[in-house]
Amino acid sequence: MNPKIKLDYDCEWRIVQRVFKERGWLLKRLGITSLLVFQTKKGFHVMVDIKTKLDQFEILYVQMILMSDSNREILNFLRYKKYGDSKNFLFDSKNFLRDYKIVSSRMRVMKPRLAKELLNIIGDKKVKI
Repeated sequence: MNPKIKLDYDCEWRIVQRVFKERGWLLKRLGITSLLVFQTKKGFHVMVDIKTKLDQFEILYVQMILMSDSNREILNFLRYKKYGDSKNFLFDSKNFLRDYKIVSSRMRVMKPRLAKELLNIIGDKKVKI
């Protein structure tokens, strides 16, 4: 199974574009096999499968280089330090309590056009979306 880079950006799309213009070459160098973009309530999730084998610590490092949400990456790092090969979470939905019942909230919507835009920015047009 290919390593998966999971990026969380709680910002406007133009900031994500800028990060990929400045640092997206790293993903291209690691060999992108697929790239997905999801819009969330606060920003965007970007999920990238790569060819290069990386351990969990290296994946966390790449996510930090690509300026994924710093709080999320700090928690991922602390989980890694405590448990070793820890989980690297990006959520499809969040559960919360309303009227004493657990309610699930759909949080993100796939945006293939934005994925194609990021691939164009880093110059990799042969990757599946």
